[in-house]
Amino acid sequence: MVNGTMNKQNKSVAGVDAPPPRPTVLGAAVVAALIAFPVGITLFTVDLLLL
Repeated sequence: MVNGTMNKQNKSVAGVDAPPPRPTVLGAAVVAALIAFPVGITLFTVDLLLL
């Protein structure tokens, strides 16, 4: 039932298949920092403006 062309193609170097990327704790921390940093700066700036 599974067709060979239906399989997800991974990048390969010299015939070695790379494993699919998996989420890591470090990756989650980087994404959280990228989201939280501008939000924190904005809240801090608004707080200073309201003082």
